[in-house]
Parts: sequence; structure tokens; C-alpha cells
Amino acid sequence: MPPKSRFDTFPALDLYSLDYVVGGLDSEEDETSGFDGGFDGSFDGSFDGGFDGSSGFDDGGVGNDNSYDDTPIEIDVTGVDPASPYSEEELFDIRVDIMQNYQDSASPPQLYQGDVADCFVVATLNAIAATPEGQAYLESMIKPLGDGLNEVTFPGRDGEPITVIVSDSDLAGGSGSYELQVLELAYGVATGGNQDTSPYASLQTGNPADVLAVLGLGTGDVHDASAALGFQQGSEVWTLGTNGDSNALSAYGLVDNHAYTVLGSITHPISGETYLVVGNPWGTQQPLPIPESALGTVFVGGAGGQLPSTSTGDGGGGGGG
Repeated sequence: MPPKSRFDTFPALDLYSLDYVVGGLDSEEDETSGFDGGFDGSFDGSFDGGFDGSSGFDDGGVGNDNSYDDTPIEIDVTGVDPASPYSEEELFDIRVDIMQNYQDSASPPQLYQGDVADCFVVATLNAIAATPEGQAYLESMIKPLGDGLNEVTFPGRDGEPITVIVSDSDLAGGSGSYELQVLELAYGVATGGNQDTSPYASLQTGNPADVLAVLGLGTGDVHDASAALGFQQGSEVWTLGTNGDSNALSAYGLVDNHAYTVLGSITHPISGETYLVVGNPWGTQQPLPIPESALGTVFVGGAGGQLPSTSTGDGGGGGGG
């Protein structure tokens, strides 16, 4: 299961209040102002008699025609920003936390890596499933046969389809989305796993670029990690693979020889440098965002592809498990 979000350190925060903090006063702020609760009771009770003609005011002097001036009061707020309880760096961290950890009923399906060392498969499937377009593409490969059986057809390298039939009784890889579990199992069988004894045997090591190629989204080429900075969610999918330099990786909380899903890029408010935000297929131990200047130091390469609805694929990769 995914980890508890770091939102717990900001108990007053939700997506609506974040809109207020980042973008200005919204309708929620207006609806929950002091005028909604603090004065309702006073006007309904204490002053009812004073204005309905039954009090001492009905003999004149003040007049009780129940009229008032409803002309709107105009206030010039030019150049005035709403006060924020968070610094720019804290807001940067909150945005990263949302990208890595936030989940609700509208969030994309996720596969969480289990005991099989197939981070390169899980990270790639999650990258594709991150958008409705990608989800539809993956679902088109699965044909339910009933009785816990599914026929899965991968487009294959060079347009040569690979079809396998897998059983729910053999699902023993990652947890989470059922469809992604089926595709993980089917990929193992399609790439050499013994369907009867060890369907995941071929997934003990591998490259995200090869996964993209079998799924029809790439050529198997490895790209420089910096190419992922141009990531366009909805049309592109990217994964990155770390190297074996644990000293360099530890500064960002990265695991050596491991594949990560690219979630997007974000600009640091102080330095102005672009950072990549990546997701761990474990669903835990999410790393810090990685600055552009460090990408070549911690990642051995990137695997990128484009969904068929936008253009033909182009692959790349790196990562073990």
C-alpha cells in the first residue's frame, strides 16, 4: 500500500486550501468567513424585535422603513497578495508531495512492486497508466476469457505481436491494480518465464527500454536522463534507471540499480533550477526531487516513449530491480 502522505505534517491543508495559498482567495474562503457564522444568530434573535415595528423605535425618531444602502463597497487590492502560512520552499515541498503520494478515487491505477525484482516493469507500467490515454492503451491488450483467465496481446518489437494466456491463480508479483498485475505476469511469460513453474523468472533483471519496445512504445534505445526534462504527460511516458554509486544516490534518497517513474518537472522557487520528480515503484521511500545538474550523476539512462494516439514510439532505458 502507498505510504502515508507527508500532508500529515500540514493538518490544515487540502487541495482547496492549497488553491487559496498558491492562487489567491477562492470561493471556499468567502463561504467560510466570519460573517457566515458569527452574526447569524445575532440578527435572527436580538434585533428581530427592534426592526419589525414592535420595539421602541416604532414611534419615530430613527425611522423603521426597513431600508438600507446595499451599494457594494469597492476595495482596491491591486498588488496585494493573500498571506500564506507557508514559505516558497515549503510550497515547493508540498507540490512534490502531491505528485508522489496524493491518492484519491480519481487517481490513476498503481502497481506496487512485490518480491519480484522487476522494478523496470512496474515503473514502466505505472508510467503508462498515469493518464487516461495510457490506461486505455494498456486495457486494449487484455481480453478476459472468464474463469480467471486473461488473454494478453503485446504489440511486440517491430510490430510482431506476442499473445499469452495467464491465470489469476498465478498472480504473485506486485499488488494494486488488477489489470496491471495481469500485465506484469503476462510480460514475464511473454519474455521467457515458464508459465507452469516460474512465470516471473525472466523478470529478475531488465531494462525499461525493452519493456517499452515489447509494449509497442519504443525501439529499445537508451537516452540521456536529461531528455526526460521535456516530459509531456498525456502523450509521453518516461522512466529513469539509477547507477550503482550509492554515495551519490543517498543524497536524494535514491536506490542503486533501480528504475523510477518520471512524474514531472518543477522549478525551484529560489534557485530557478528545474528538478525532476520521480516515483518509486515500491510505493514507499519516495526520493527527493533531483536537480537538472545532478541527473547525469545519479541516473545511467532514461527510457522514453509516446503513446500511439500522439505519434509513433521512441524508446530508451536503464534499471534493474
